[in-house]
Amino acid sequence: MIRLLLCFVVMQAAAFAASPNILLLIGDNWSYQHATANGNEAVRTPVFDRMAREGMRFTHAFCPVPSCSPTRSCIVTGRAAHQLEDAASLWSKFPGKFRVFGAALSEAGYHVGFTGKGWSPGNYKDFGRTVNPVGAQFADFTSFLKVRKEQPFFFWFGSVHTSLHQWQEGTGNERGIDPAKVRVPKSLPDVPEIREEITDYLAQAELMDAAFGEAIALLEKNGELDNTVVIYTGDNGWQMPHGLAHCYDDGTRVPLVVRWPGKVKAGVVSDAFVSLTDFAPTFFLEIGGIKPWPEKTGRSTLSMYFVVKRRQ
Repeated sequence: MIRLLLCFVVMQAAAFAASPNILLLIGDNWSYQHATANGNEAVRTPVFDRMAREGMRFTHAFCPVPSCSPTRSCIVTGRAAHQLEDAASLWSKFPGKFRVFGAALSEAGYHVGFTGKGWSPGNYKDFGRTVNPVGAQFADFTSFLKVRKEQPFFFWFGSVHTSLHQWQEGTGNERGIDPAKVRVPKSLPDVPEIREEITDYLAQAELMDAAFGEAIALLEKNGELDNTVVIYTGDNGWQMPHGLAHCYDDGTRVPLVVRWPGKVKAGVVSDAFVSLTDFAPTFFLEIGGIKPWPEKTGRSTLSMYFVVKRRQ
């Protein structure tokens, strides 16, 4: 019996060693065009750009709903918004009956948690849940790793830097962002005041990128970056006209890069259509070795990284 138990422990340890960590870096209200690697000369996002150089950058990634709570509901369940009842609405409830990938990964042996903005805004506590649908909340990435055992992890790092209430007048100027380089969409008047406001938003995108960079640096220091699938994206478009809550590209098209050494070829740009609803079946279930749920509507796109037509 002891020999069998030891054999099981060794097999389990080997399985964990083969299982990659998963780090999701997700910005709040951050549109596709507001990253340097996506062609914006006014903003500096060196961490996003590095992940793009060392992984795959997607040019046509879209959120399922141009709003925080609904998109995050789709991400954590792998299901279309119209199937999620109240969870598909902003500031609503998240029914406990819906399966979420965080709980599934935890049951599979992963250390699961988040910091910042997880599933939000809304109420999950009064509807059959004791923790956020994303997982247990931690003060930061360091705190999360300190209590981790010998196991792979999934961590959701939700930044709110680019949310409108975080924009601070004058920060764009302080960071040296040139208003002349700012792209003013046709939905806005091209006047100095608008250009200045956009620089303040871009300053927050830079601060978000720097915060995510600290998580990347910590993984590098611990020697775990290359065994970690890094997904860097946004939940929906920015909070400007035709952006958040609107079904235009400014509201639905989001930045996305995936870094996974040995699995995703570095420096590749994919023009394939990607939905954030596919995250759960692709990254959080299949990678975690979890059998697909029959109720999911998202589809695993792991094979896409090897068979889709790509351009260098």
